[in-house]
Amino acid sequence: MARLNLPASAAPANWQSGSTPWVTLYGTSGNDQLASNAPDVTLVGNGGDDMFIVYDPSDVVVQAPDSGVSTVETWGSGYTLPANVQNLTLMGSADAYAVGNSLNNIITANAGNDTITAGTGNDILIGGTGSATFIVAVGDGQDEIQNFQSGDVVDLQGFSFNNFTDVQAAMTQSGTDAVLNLGNGQSMTFDNTTTASLTAGEFNITPGPAGPSDPPPTMTFDDEFNSLSLNIGGQSGTWSTTFWDGSRSLYSNEEDEAYMDPAFSGTSSQPLGINPFSINNGILTITAQPTNPADAAYFGNVGNLQYTSGLLTTNGTFAQTYGYWEIRAQVPSGDGLWPGFWLLPANHSWPPEVDILEMIGSDPSTVYDSYHSTDGSAFLQPIHLDNLSTGFHTYGFAWSPSTMTWYVDGAETAQIATPADMNTPMYMLINLAVGGDFPGWPDATTQFPANFNIDYVHVYSDPSAAPGTTTTAAGGSSDPGAGATDPGAADPTVSDDYQALSVADGNNIVSATGIYDTVTGGAGADTITATGWGDAVIAGSGLETISLLAGNGWVIQGSGQDTISLSGNNDTLSAGAQGNGLNQALISVQGNWFTFVDGPAPYADTVVGFDQALGDSIHLTGDDTQSYALAHATQVNGGQDTLMVLNDGSTILLKGVSQIDGSFFS
Repeated sequence: MARLNLPASAAPANWQSGSTPWVTLYGTSGNDQLASNAPDVTLVGNGGDDMFIVYDPSDVVVQAPDSGVSTVETWGSGYTLPANVQNLTLMGSADAYAVGNSLNNIITANAGNDTITAGTGNDILIGGTGSATFIVAVGDGQDEIQNFQSGDVVDLQGFSFNNFTDVQAAMTQSGTDAVLNLGNGQSMTFDNTTTASLTAGEFNITPGPAGPSDPPPTMTFDDEFNSLSLNIGGQSGTWSTTFWDGSRSLYSNEEDEAYMDPAFSGTSSQPLGINPFSINNGILTITAQPTNPADAAYFGNVGNLQYTSGLLTTNGTFAQTYGYWEIRAQVPSGDGLWPGFWLLPANHSWPPEVDILEMIGSDPSTVYDSYHSTDGSAFLQPIHLDNLSTGFHTYGFAWSPSTMTWYVDGAETAQIATPADMNTPMYMLINLAVGGDFPGWPDATTQFPANFNIDYVHVYSDPSAAPGTTTTAAGGSSDPGAGATDPGAADPTVSDDYQALSVADGNNIVSATGIYDTVTGGAGADTITATGWGDAVIAGSGLETISLLAGNGWVIQGSGQDTISLSGNNDTLSAGAQGNGLNQALISVQGNWFTFVDGPAPYADTVVGFDQALGDSIHLTGDDTQSYALAHATQVNGGQDTLMVLNDGSTILLKGVSQIDGSFFS
């Protein structure tokens, strides 16, 4: 098989850098190097061979469609390639991750022990001097590994292989290279490697869906809550009712609950009899309610906390490395309520931490999949669903050496590469917190007693016990950059993070619920709703209706008459970015720090909700200048609105803005 020959980015001709969080750097139409020296910086290319140097995964890279060959370079903990960027290079020697996209990528490891995840294109994966793990899944392309060496591992996910013998049978020698036939047109080429030199220890094999004759996965923990086995008052039960150090609240979160149990006596000579746990027909209920002042007098060093509630942990009784965890539960609703099902290390370090179920009662339709790492990074994925407080739902977590995957009701909601610090046994915690810096505090509308109902907790030794994932792009696949949707398909959806979806021509209703997703519209009348942080929408030539709900989002205006609603903070709109005709859009701004970016194509846009006092600004590019825009700005509609005319004839109508000055411009 012939080796891949993929292009690299040309040398930059222009250089910019930023060292302040929340700033945005804009490239030219040439070859640029845009460098971030701080987190939460946005780097925006403009069509050339661009080099984006990112500080850490919080930095956002936006590149225009049909650009040149672009590269992301990072010294941080890793990065996932965004749409329209081909190559990714990890720098330095710290362990890091790299994730490809739907283009043909060149992904280069550093000197650390890196995790490299191929995209759906034909990729070149280049190992470093450390030990690299290369993740290849069903649906990827014809990939090539360069510099494969002792200590490196290939993680094969979802293929028909059951063992290394199956892998060997699918290998052939092609000149100096070993070629692994993965089936369905997929392959993996190992440059300058013989088939005889590859060993079983260099392959992790996660088979595809189990056949009917395969044995079921082993359950290692099962509590159906027909009774409650507590580890209190001299009993040697399953569940403890305090944190490992004996504390009964998370004071660092400013929480306002005291975790109680029937044996707690505080400063009294006998137990206070506060029992937040009850069992009824196989359902465990954890109840939170206001503290009885008579009991509070005996709380002692627990503190003057306004509510009592319950915490259960398997610290000291059950912990496991890798596998599948699942809880079936009904969460409460109400301001200030904070139910959770989570994992902490058995060695009592922190972080890491995995939150399998985390939500706040004021928004019971959103569950947060999250992870906290020892390197200071974090993953937080809000999943927007129906009201989860009205019934029971399952919340699952599959953890393997290569990936961590979250589920709700059997559907995959998020997946990330397994971080380097997630390799130690973890124990379980179930709790109902009240108050704190994340959920806020109860108010007059919060109903007490509040109940967190749990049907069961199951744990399996094998991550394959996780349910099958759902297709996340109608007519395509859940992989990044899956093909265009079927024009007749209803409601195509992107639910994973860092995904790219291009919709076919036709009238599509599209939903993107992951973070940093990119949706490209077609020629029809599309309705595109993006609810994840950092989502980007590239409007097509049709009549688009676009809504960004979470913040830090980006819209590249199309050549049709678009209606665009921006509800979050720090959103950006690129006007006149494409098309030969007159771009027109009605833009509604509801968040703070909105940026309107002038583009090369002529446009006539109307902006509602623009407010300089809330940090909104206009960024002029090319031949357009601040002085020209100010000189040609006029008050219209009885002086209530401002119409700005730019050099190229483009116009911006700012509704409700009676005057402008130079501070409007960035």
